Amino acid sequence: MKLLPNNIAVIEGDTHISKWVEESGKLAHDDYSLSFILPNINEGDLVVDAGAFIGDHTIAYLDKVGVSGAVYSFEPNPKAFECLVHNCPRAVNMPYGLSDKRGEFVYSKSSNAGAGHLGGAGIERVSVIDLDSVNLKKLNFLKLDVEGHEIAALKGARQTIEAYRPMMWVECNSTALYRQGESVEGLLSYLSDELKYDFEPHPEPNRFQYDILCRPR
Repeated sequence: MKLLPNNIAVIEGDTHISKWVEESGKLAHDDYSLSFILPNINEGDLVVDAGAFIGDHTIAYLDKVGVSGAVYSFEPNPKAFECLVHNCPRAVNMPYGLSDKRGEFVYSKSSNAGAGHLGGAGIERVSVIDLDSVNLKKLNFLKLDVEGHEIAALKGARQTIEAYRPMMWVECNSTALYRQGESVEGLLSYLSDELKYDFEPHPEPNRFQYDILCRPR
């Protein structure tokens, strides 16, 4: 963990998010995504940030929900989780990835620390959990950026999603999904056909990666 002069914790040597946080001087540096997400979060809401990394979205969600709301942040990477706890002590920080059941996975790292993923050739093992087992009392917004493990995470959250019908922000990364034996088409089909959600892409879909804002029908 590297502490910046403004007391934000980042991962030393990270080529992407930590670098951008340091360059911008602010933890909530992702102005593009947050401009679509934050209007859908209100004071008092409960938000789940899955794939919270160092808290670069978590901190913005905390500000939006206020003291009457709550943010549950899930991050399996130990180095990122250490930064997350430092940066966002008011969140309910949980050192797990989200999947369709409790267990362990091999974790593969990358020089782009935010692109670390479950499975592959890594030697470190991390814990995963299904969101349904957390027994949330409500859920207003779910952000899901779990490097190709989105379908498994949605399956493990299905009871919670069906009970509370939250708005969702979900990453569609064709390379990451393929690595997990899944596809963008499969993810969109699960959201539409199984969970009964409509969605709009941001930015316009490209061949490799974009995000979708998902609204319950």
